[in-house]
Order: sequence, then structure tokens, then C-alpha cells
Amino acid sequence: NDSQQENIQEKNIEKASTTAAAMTTITNDNDQDKQQDEQKEELANRKQVQPSHGTQMNRYPEQYSFLKELVAQNQTQDDKKILSFGCATGEETLTLAQQYFEEPSIKVFGVDVADVAVAEATKKAQLVPEGKITILDGREVSPKDYGPFDAVLGNSVFCIYGKRDVPYKNITYVMETFPFSNFESMLDDIDSYLKVGGVLTVFNSNYNFMDTHLAERYEPIPDKKCPNHFVPRIDRENKKFVDVKDQMMDCLFRKVKSKMELVPIANSM
Repeated sequence: NDSQQENIQEKNIEKASTTAAAMTTITNDNDQDKQQDEQKEELANRKQVQPSHGTQMNRYPEQYSFLKELVAQNQTQDDKKILSFGCATGEETLTLAQQYFEEPSIKVFGVDVADVAVAEATKKAQLVPEGKITILDGREVSPKDYGPFDAVLGNSVFCIYGKRDVPYKNITYVMETFPFSNFESMLDDIDSYLKVGGVLTVFNSNYNFMDTHLAERYEPIPDKKCPNHFVPRIDRENKKFVDVKDQMMDCLFRKVKSKMELVPIANSM
């Protein structure tokens, strides 16, 4: 009798363990499904900050030349990836692919969230060999899925400027529509798919990159300053625009530490 009871108990324990494991699997699957749904919703709700798609070929030649030099300094044998964040209608991605990073081992990516921009950029990508340029719709996929990147260009995208039907000269409107916290949030996203040692460009932005919390993990590239910042900077303390178009300003920043390198190690004692 004792033996039979022990067998019954063992079977009950085994059954309970199997049930618990099945429930854990279901819970994990549900959590993964929820995370995927949340990510899809976040991507679908992404909107462009800069309302204008105005751009042109070889728009920032000094910066592109600096970037070409910096990427060439990386002697790793791995293929390299360059991302144009807010690529608009594709002139920047085409410029990079045709004039600065012609090597087959360097791939150029562009991401935007506007229908017309994605469509036009995709057409221009067909002007170079297949696979050289990849255009992403930021409402459907994250660049993170295609990284990590050796360089990310954020040129004239972290701003509200230049479109006539948008009150971009109204400081209150700009600060409320594109607050500094949104600027930092966008940079946090980019940081997640930029390699340590990689280069980030921030040009024509309403705010100063070195004022963000990411600044402690980045450093401006010495002697690589860019002219013609025609978008005014915002003096947040005094709530006014500052004209910087005649200044040579830092526009390339190297990522020197990962986010994890700044996390304090817990005391094991």
C-alpha cells in the first residue's frame, strides 16, 4: 500500500510539474506576443519631427568627407554599415553610396516615416547595384534589426524648420511640439544600434547633443567641425532661438562607451 501511495504521489508531482511548465510556456508566449504588439504599435505611431522633405545631392560635403575618413580608419575586416536617419527622398543615401562609400563591403541604409520619402528613396536606391542601398519604413521596422551600424547620420532631422505652413519661428510652438525630452528619446533609440567606436552626426538640430545624458558616452571628433548650421539652436533656459549659422560647430561624435559600461556593478558582499 505504501508503495502504491508513493507511486501516486510521484505521478501527481510529475503531472503538476508538467502543468506548471506548460503554463510558464504559455505565459512567456503571451509576454512575447504582447511585446511584439507594443513594438508594432510604437513603430506605427512614429511621426517625423522635421516637416520638410527638402534636400539635395551632396548636401553636406565637408561632413561626408570627414565621415569617409573616420570610417576608413576602422581596419576591421567586417562589412560596414552606414545609416541615414531621416533619409527623406534618398539624396543622402545615394550620395553616400555613389560618392563616398563606393566599396562593395560598405552598405548604406536609409530610414524615414513618410510615404513620399520612403517611395522616392526606394526608387533612387535602384540607381546603384542591388543590395548597396536598403531603404526602411520606420513605421514597420526598426533600424535596430539591421544594425549595428558603424555610423548614423542625423542631418536636419532633429528640428522643426523651413516649412511655410509650420510656425517654426515660434519658440513656444517648437519647444512644445519637439521638446528636449523627445530629442533625447530619439537619440537613445539611435544609440541602441550604433556600435561602440561608431560615429554619430548631429547637424542642424534645435538642441545641443552635448547637453543630453548621452554626452557622457560620446566625444566630439577633434578638428572635425561643420559650417552652415542654418537651423537656430534653442536656449532652453531663456526660451529663445540662437543664430549659429556663422559658427563652426561640432557635428560628428564618436561613441566611446556602451550604456552597460556606465551601469555600476552591484556589491556582491
